[in-house]
Amino acid sequence: MRSSGRAQKSSPRPARSSLRAARSSPRPAGSSLGPARRPAEGAPGSRTLAFALLLVALALPGCERWVCHNSDLRDLSPGIPESLLAVDLGDARRDDYPLGSLLAVGEGGVILTAERDYGPLRITRTGAGSLRAALLGPNGRLYVAGDGGVMLTANLGDESWTPIDTGTDADLHTLAWVDVGDRSLGDARAYQIAVGDEAVLVRDPVDGSWDLIPPPAGGWGRLRAVAADARLHVAGLDGILWSADDPWGPWSRFDSGPGPDLLAGGGDDFGAVLVGAGGTLLHRPAGRWERVETGLGVDLVAVANDLVLAADGRVFDILLLDDIEPLAWTAAGARGLDERDELILVGDHGSVQRIPRYCD
Repeated sequence: MRSSGRAQKSSPRPARSSLRAARSSPRPAGSSLGPARRPAEGAPGSRTLAFALLLVALALPGCERWVCHNSDLRDLSPGIPESLLAVDLGDARRDDYPLGSLLAVGEGGVILTAERDYGPLRITRTGAGSLRAALLGPNGRLYVAGDGGVMLTANLGDESWTPIDTGTDADLHTLAWVDVGDRSLGDARAYQIAVGDEAVLVRDPVDGSWDLIPPPAGGWGRLRAVAADARLHVAGLDGILWSADDPWGPWSRFDSGPGPDLLAGGGDDFGAVLVGAGGTLLHRPAGRWERVETGLGVDLVAVANDLVLAADGRVFDILLLDDIEPLAWTAAGARGLDERDELILVGDHGSVQRIPRYCD
């Protein structure tokens, strides 16, 4: 699920994907928000099913849960004072970057990059104000974006950062590389998207420029998240949520009135996911947005595949939406995360933490 400043990305884990199908019971298509999903009290059937699926996950190769503890966290922090706000590790479904590639951004226009094994980390200070979004894009091209409509690009390994004319001075908060459509039928279309305050930009696949999409009547709102499944979704503060089959439009607004801020998104073949303030989690398994009752009172601020970062540094596994559980460790001060076989968290005071999937 990045966004990262990320939207959706998913490592190839067929067995985990099979498990996720269990959370996607068929429902009539529609645009309205369905009732909150919560396990019924005293309903052993759903809990037994969840436990059985968990046992299957633990038994199959590549399906192990994250069982690491704080002692397993590996500190890669480069010793810089600036806080890091977003990180991207590349998409395991695409061959554009070797495993261990890393792009992180933060306050003061700082950029960290690594070409392999998450290090050594190369530090670049652009002086471009706060950078809030990072994307390892097509063909080895890196993109970062942030305050004042700033967007910079470079090639991995040759970081001579050059500005891109975005046509806006709006603060940009998220960059995402998403597949829109049915991947199982081979008709998904890949797009690179940037969103922010009253702004949506899409990279033109022909000339590589970034097109500023005209806003709908009344404006986009303050966007923070991108998610995708059969459709493309952008969302933000006050619960604003727009959807389209194609980023150039037409766009339709999901109108349920003001709601909790939506801060990050992701998705896969089993539905888009949006998370936000006060433990908000929305899931769209069959063309209809549903609110998942998480029982969490903390803001959820980032998504990476089946993992969600909370503002207090806890990370939750949402593989089974009816059995959301925290991982065994807390990364205090974390602001962003991404996962590609291993998990990387970035945050306050230049913190970079590496968590392996398999721990002793």
